[in-house]
Amino acid sequence: MSAYLREKGFNGFITAYNNWLSPAAHASRGQFDWVDIHSYHSEPTKWVEPGSVLPQTSAIEGGARYIQNIAISRHFGKPFTVSEYGHIFWNRYRRESSILAPAYASLQEWDGICQHSSAVALRYWKEDGKNTALHPYFVGIDPIARAAEVLAWFLYVRGDVAPAKNTFSVNLNSDFVYERSGQLWSMPADTSQMGLITKIG
Repeated sequence: MSAYLREKGFNGFITAYNNWLSPAAHASRGQFDWVDIHSYHSEPTKWVEPGSVLPQTSAIEGGARYIQNIAISRHFGKPFTVSEYGHIFWNRYRRESSILAPAYASLQEWDGICQHSSAVALRYWKEDGKNTALHPYFVGIDPIARAAEVLAWFLYVRGDVAPAKNTFSVNLNSDFVYERSGQLWSMPADTSQMGLITKIG
């Protein structure tokens, strides 16, 4: 993919593999010039289809695991962004992402964060149906998700949360990544938890 883009004359940063959290995925995305990741707390099983279930759990009570997963995905020395994050509607604890993601983005000194989809809605009712009701992953007409954008400005952009003074670096080797744990859902919690108290990658 990179060779094709270069052949076409693109000279900017390239990234991919932004949706998996296993050690093997970390190693794969680490080959790129720019690392980007997506991570959520408590996703619906079938989006808005009948029978879809969304666990009503608190990320804070669970140790902010999705924040840990984001933090451990970073590769030092490369631009690092989070282009999708949050608590999904209709999780009753989704206000937590208003504080968690931007505060940890500032603590970790990530290069950019963005909630997913329809971040701006100039009016609430449209003919196309997308903005006629709250949907999972849609920010534009969700008052809690929109308030989160304001808090992100204070905590992350303005810098109300100071960056961590120390760094915890995790070195991956091929035996761990590909032989013993390549298909694990995410990095071990006893390692990723360090991202809750200091910069990690």
